[in-house]
Order: sequence, then structure tokens, then C-alpha cells
Amino acid sequence: RDTMLVLLLLVGWLASPTASTCMNFQDGLCPGSSSCKCALGGCTLDGPLNATELDARFPILFPDADTPCSSRGGSCMETLSGDCPGSSSCLLALGACSAPCPASPLPSTHPAVPCAVIPHCNKGIRVFSYHNNTHPTSPTVAGMTTQAKVCYNDTGFVLHYHAVEPTKFNTTYKTCQSGVWYADALEFFSAPITKQQPASMDPVRYNEIDMGPWGGVWAAHIYNPSGTAPSKHKYIDCDKLGHEETISSSNTVWDATLYTPFSIVGDKTEWWRANLYRTANIPGWHKQELFAWSPTHEPDFHIPKWFGLFYLEP
Repeated sequence: RDTMLVLLLLVGWLASPTASTCMNFQDGLCPGSSSCKCALGGCTLDGPLNATELDARFPILFPDADTPCSSRGGSCMETLSGDCPGSSSCLLALGACSAPCPASPLPSTHPAVPCAVIPHCNKGIRVFSYHNNTHPTSPTVAGMTTQAKVCYNDTGFVLHYHAVEPTKFNTTYKTCQSGVWYADALEFFSAPITKQQPASMDPVRYNEIDMGPWGGVWAAHIYNPSGTAPSKHKYIDCDKLGHEETISSSNTVWDATLYTPFSIVGDKTEWWRANLYRTANIPGWHKQELFAWSPTHEPDFHIPKWFGLFYLEP
């Protein structure tokens, strides 16, 4: 019941029909404001932020709506246009607060990868932006904004995606275990750091859950001992995942919610290796535009050494 409530709140959060204004996803600016409400990546209240009203609207997700980042000793989360302008203006209610990651558990010789503190859904949500996967410093394709919001609850991860396509989303995949990655797809790779798969090694076994804009899902446990190409996989029962997709009437804006139970993807450990990916528009192997939170620097997502770090905030 709690899980469904969180999902409903997240879906409704970006679809509020009243007293809201949507940010411009092209330049990352919120109309009439330079505050950290941009970190929402979607619809926010008109005018100045009102912590009391936010408390009333999101009492479960954001119980401390008037708590600024500075009081938590953290820093502002990444937004589409960079860091928030000042930590004192970042409200937890907007998912704009993030405590710094603890010391990395990875070996000192490991290539640098990003780390994100993932809050409990009762406390907030972590906002992610994506980069060009093969050329991380290059501009992304115009109009192909991609953003994810992630939190966890007692039973699993909750993700909300937002993706924009400058022409139209291009896919025919609508069923469980269909090849959604051949066209437009949003993908979540994850692996808990455990005694069996410690931080001293890159993941050999990990989870891949891909979503398409028309309801298609591909989900499996991956075995990749080479670190460059999976050798086998075991399908995950799609019925054990929670997912919902919404496409705009123009077929250019896609919002999706995904719930992944820990019973499927791994025990609720504090450290995870994870990545967020998007394939965009052009069907066919290595012909899509590829985006990632932690770029792999190759036209391939299955390079676990580049998976980033998730730290589940207590």
C-alpha cells in the first residue's frame, strides 16, 4: 500500500493541473525564478515557494518542506543547468537537497565515477541529468532532454523519468521482454555491493530494466564476466515490477514511473553500483543517440567499470 501511494504521488507530482507552471526543459530555467525549484524538472507552484503549501501537498514524500540544504550540511543537487545557485535556497521539498556521499568504497586505483546519495522517499528524491554517452563533454542532441528522479522505500527503488524527443518517439515494442532498446528506451542498471560482489571488483552480475514509451519492458539479471559483453541473462518477471508510461498528444514528451523491488534486484544494502541510460530515436544497433548518467565512453552500456555509485541514505 505504501509503495502504491508513493507511485501515485510521483505520477501526480508532475501532472498537477492547477496552480502550476512548467519549467523550460530546453534551457533548464524556471519562468520568473532562478531558485532551486528548477531541480524538480517539472511543474512547480506559481510564484514564491510556499513551504506550508508544499507540506500540505506532499506530506509523505516531503515532510520537512521548509528545511534548507544548509541545515543538513549538504550541497545542492545537479539541475539541468548545473548546480543550484546557493545551498541556502535549496528546499528539501523540491528534491534539491543532497548530503555529500561518504568516502567511496571503490579502490583508489578505480577510474572516477559519480556518486549519488539516494534518499528515502519519505525524505526527498534525487534528481539526475544525463550526458552524451560516448562524448560526455559534447552537447547533447537538441531537444533530447532526459531526467530521472530516484528515491527508495522499505521495499525497493522508485524512479520517475522525463524524456523529450524533438520529432516523435520511434518504437513498436509494447510487450514484456520485447527489444525496447532497439529504439527509444530508458534503462536502469543496478547491482548491490555485497560480500559476494564486493566493491573491490566491478559488477559481474547486475540487473537491467529497460522501458519503452508504449509499455514495452525488457528486464533481466545479467551475467557479464568479461566486463564488456554479457554472456547470458535470466529474465525477470515483468509482473513483479511496477511501471507506468504517459506520452504527450504530440508524441514528443514521455514520462514514466518504475518501481523495482529489492526482492528482485538485490538486498537493501547501503552501497550500489548503478547507471541510468537512454537510447533515442533511431532503431538499430549502435545507431541510436546514447545518453547516460555515468558515461561509458563507448557505444555500449554493458561496461560495469563505469557504473556510478548509489548510497542509500539512512
